[in-house]
Amino acid sequence: MTTLKDIAKTCELSVTQVSRALNDCDDVSISTKIKVRKVAEELNYVKNINARRLVLKKSNQISVIICGFDRYKKDNDNILMTVLNGIYNFAESINYEIVPFFVSKKNDESYLQYCKSRLINGIIFIGARSDDEKFLEIINSDFPCVTIDTLIKGKNKASILIDDEYYSELAVSEMINRGYKKIGMINGHEFAHVSLERQRGYESALKKHRIHMDESLIKCANFEFNEASLKAKELIDENVDGIFCASDMMALGALDEILKNNLKVPDDIALFGFDGLLITEFTNPKISTIAQDNFKKGYEAARILHKIVKRESYEKKVFVDCEIKITNSIGLLHNE
Repeated sequence: MTTLKDIAKTCELSVTQVSRALNDCDDVSISTKIKVRKVAEELNYVKNINARRLVLKKSNQISVIICGFDRYKKDNDNILMTVLNGIYNFAESINYEIVPFFVSKKNDESYLQYCKSRLINGIIFIGARSDDEKFLEIINSDFPCVTIDTLIKGKNKASILIDDEYYSELAVSEMINRGYKKIGMINGHEFAHVSLERQRGYESALKKHRIHMDESLIKCANFEFNEASLKAKELIDENVDGIFCASDMMALGALDEILKNNLKVPDDIALFGFDGLLITEFTNPKISTIAQDNFKKGYEAARILHKIVKRESYEKKVFVDCEIKITNSIGLLHNE
């Protein structure tokens, strides 16, 4: 493999002069640059980008840290890919490189050290948990960071969110308006920002319609299909007439259990999900859901992170709108 020394020897220049010529530095003459580049091409020289980053102590890289990757893989839907598509779309427009980091139990490397050692400019977090010590280390530092679906505060920090409480209240209110009174909820887990906010929306809807809130009707299924099926069985045994799920994947698990118990949706139990997974359009019946704009969430995350890195003014919180998709999984309005 051709090195800078090989080019320097052929050009009768120092390694430093060759390096500065290849990096288009202003203190190198045009004739020298042309000479060096011609020799480099003849010798099939390939520039070591990582070495250049180390010398210049800067890069155009941002990292996307994906927590709970196994869950996204099991979901067999396009949420993660659509978010990443949004991130890549903006990053490409500003000539930034994306370095994905898939969090696993085997990887105990600090996120902060991972990024600093690779001269990464900033981080976008997807699926961060509030009980993750390595995530909290980033939050307590001044390292540029943007989270998707997790609210954070601090220097060089921003969050891309939806109004989970608002949309959840709308969903549950829609069920109540159709005559369902004993509505249970299948939530995610206590360390997810969206779980807390969507439960607040569920409780707010019950309060608004003067329906007693029974905490025993709130179940946690960790956003998993199988766990949601088990929790749906518990709610069925409690004789609920409706189930609001904090994710479509859990709504699919609930639907599976409802059908196994020879019950009908919405005649026996109404069902409402959250996310807008494509697969919900092909179930029987189709599942009512709150459809998120995942592309925009990714795009906005990259846009805001770029502003932080460039030390420009930026929005601390960006809210992305959702679309409410009502189907026959929650029945008809009284006046219909």
